[in-house]
Amino acid sequence: MPLPHGMGAYAPVPVVTEQLRRRIIDEVMIPIVRAMKSEGRNYRGILYAGLMIKDDSFKVLEFNCRFGDPEAQPLI
Repeated sequence: MPLPHGMGAYAPVPVVTEQLRRRIIDEVMIPIVRAMKSEGRNYRGILYAGLMIKDDSFKVLEFNCRFGDPEAQPLI
């Protein structure tokens, strides 16, 4: 009987250049952490941003407080 499989993932992602990674941190991750802090939300743990990336642009689809199956596979 075959084992169930996830969607899969790989890292590092070649479309995320160092410049794009820095933009994501500066434009998404740091502002959201600052906003949560300003609202008194002292969060500790994983904050995962689900992004759609095309060329040098990106859109935030979601934030999660845990990794999903495909995201956890390359880490494990």
